[in-house]
Amino acid sequence: MIERRIDASGGAEMKNLTKLASASALVVALAATGARAAQIHNDFRDVRRDRGEIRADRRDLQGDWRDIHRDRAELRQDLRSGDFAAARAERRDLWNDYGDVHRDRGDLRYDRRELRADRRDWRHDVRELSPQERQYLRDIRGDRQDLRNDWRDVSRERSELREDLRNGDSRAAQAERQELRGDYQDIRNDRSDLNAAWHDLHDDVH
Repeated sequence: MIERRIDASGGAEMKNLTKLASASALVVALAATGARAAQIHNDFRDVRRDRGEIRADRRDLQGDWRDIHRDRAELRQDLRSGDFAAARAERRDLWNDYGDVHRDRGDLRYDRRELRADRRDWRHDVRELSPQERQYLRDIRGDRQDLRNDWRDVSRERSELREDLRNGDSRAAQAERQELRGDYQDIRNDRSDLNAAWHDLHDDVH
């Protein structure tokens, strides 16, 4: 009788240990999935940041070349007019401008390398996702495209509104304002959908 009680007690303890192990495995799985979703979000943010920095580098380079063209024209003018002191100053400006070009080209090469590395990280993390999680990513891409389309609509209708106001067409301007209100509502809806898709990706296994 005592042995049976001991066996029953031991069996109950083994069941509790099994349940505890299963719960621990589930917690680890949930944490891993949440961490993976967070990592994908970070990779996505890094890719966007890299692209923004590349655009900034290109703008800086365009500005550098504008400065060079302007300083070259002023240097030629100084040489034609015999103002050699001003010509020396323009040459110094040109030297600085070419230094800016060299630095900005270096920044652009660095940011392109960073973008390639972050894209590799993004693709690696996406390959580890489940089919359902990949569907959430497709939803995210669709929502982001909808947002871009909404902002293009807003830009176009703002331009049309300004044109209507310049022409004194108050009825058309009123219609454009109504369409703009609808566009801004679409933007709010698409932002909400985008946030929900990110939450779905993060909470998929819950």
